[in-house]
Amino acid sequence: MFSWLKFWHKKNNENKEKKGFEWLLNKANQLIKRESEVIPIFTYESAIQYFIDERPDNPGIKKGVILRKPSVEGQMIIQVFLDANNTLIENHKGQVCGRQLLVSQLDEELEQAFDNTNMILVE
Repeated sequence: MFSWLKFWHKKNNENKEKKGFEWLLNKANQLIKRESEVIPIFTYESAIQYFIDERPDNPGIKKGVILRKPSVEGQMIIQVFLDANNTLIENHKGQVCGRQLLVSQLDEELEQAFDNTNMILVE
């Protein structure tokens, strides 16, 4: 569904195109520290509210993405902000703006939003 997404990481790969879900998961995993607490139920509302409440003061932000990956302890959820070219947004310290959570389960609305994929694009 989202195979057209292309991600560019400007600092390390100025002219090297990076595609897809696995690359973004790996990059976010490297750059975003996981919150230590396991969340029993992660809701659609809290996922969307994060993009509203924690949006960095950066006019280049045009969208967000929610990724999920199975984990031994549940599901790893990664939320990051992107610009119009699907570039990861970084703060003034060069850190990717986003979060990484470990959740036991998703609520029904969020599960439906994933629609049997592992990525939701939020525009």
